[in-house]
Amino acid sequence: MDYDMSEAHSEADHTHLDGRLIESEARYRAVIENASDMVQSCRPDGSFEFVNPAWLEKMGYTEEEVKDLIVWDVIDPVSLPHCQELFMRAVQGETIENVRADFITKDGRIVTRPLSNAVLPGITRQSVLRR
Repeated sequence: MDYDMSEAHSEADHTHLDGRLIESEARYRAVIENASDMVQSCRPDGSFEFVNPAWLEKMGYTEEEVKDLIVWDVIDPVSLPHCQELFMRAVQGETIENVRADFITKDGRIVTRPLSNAVLPGITRQSVLRR
């Protein structure tokens, strides 16, 4: 049986790249989860894919509660039409920067935060909210 050494190198390279990707994803997740900035990732339907601990703390929700929310549940109704338009543009791939939106915390407070989908290029998410 003949064995092609290029296949062995290819498999080794692939395994090495997989390991590096896993390490990179772990570092990224650690940075996001430990950030003091509010970070949220939304699916195209508006449901939350991810919120970091700072988002939970500042917005007053638990992880379980977030599962039943969509982003429009936490946007002030006055900001809603504008934010929905920006969201659709972001879903279509447009970079959204230098925008502010009013969010409603669980206890009803209004907090104004900047929005951007350009802070972490290549990551699927709707916005990163800074303090």
